[in-house]
Amino acid sequence: MLFPTTYKFTGRDFLRVQNCYFPSAWKEAEVIGIHKPGKPRDFPASYRPISLLSGLAKLFERVLKTRLSNHLFGKGLIIDEQFGFRPAHSCPQQVLRLVEYVSGV
Repeated sequence: MLFPTTYKFTGRDFLRVQNCYFPSAWKEAEVIGIHKPGKPRDFPASYRPISLLSGLAKLFERVLKTRLSNHLFGKGLIIDEQFGFRPAHSCPQQVLRLVEYVSGV
């Protein structure tokens, strides 16, 4: 019966986050080492650290990001010149806009 337990846990914690409380367990990460190919296994520098985060924290962040983005874009609160963290807006596109602006095209 993992699902009912998980459902109760997430529901309770989503309400806590609504009150500006982010569960401390969601702030923790487990760090594991992934062996780099072609490196000797007996040296610590031969491993790349990878942090494993809480699945519930990642889920919550994705839901929050989606809802916040929809709200901001729906209300027109993001200007056209904002390219960071926007879908279909890349750094090369922004550089092209800058070059066009400077050259007067």
